[in-house]
Amino acid sequence: MRLLKEIFTYWQKRLGWHKAGYALLIATAIGNVFGFLLTWLFTGQPQPAVLAMVLASVETLTGYLAISVGWEQGLYSLRHAHEK
Repeated sequence: MRLLKEIFTYWQKRLGWHKAGYALLIATAIGNVFGFLLTWLFTGQPQPAVLAMVLASVETLTGYLAISVGWEQGLYSLRHAHEK
């Protein structure tokens, strides 16, 4: 988990917060497609693979939204704490 955080922090510093988030979403989407293909390959049925891919996509999107909203609220709090 720490390695993932360090990688994301590196890209966040290079690209900016939102671009790094979009890169994370794209990487996760690619991972979801590979997971779908592997699940389909090993089970022989597309239904469990589709369900797994949809659940992973929803988890990723809600995670990114939670992170970005938390980041924006943190910046808002810092700005207003500085004004007081």
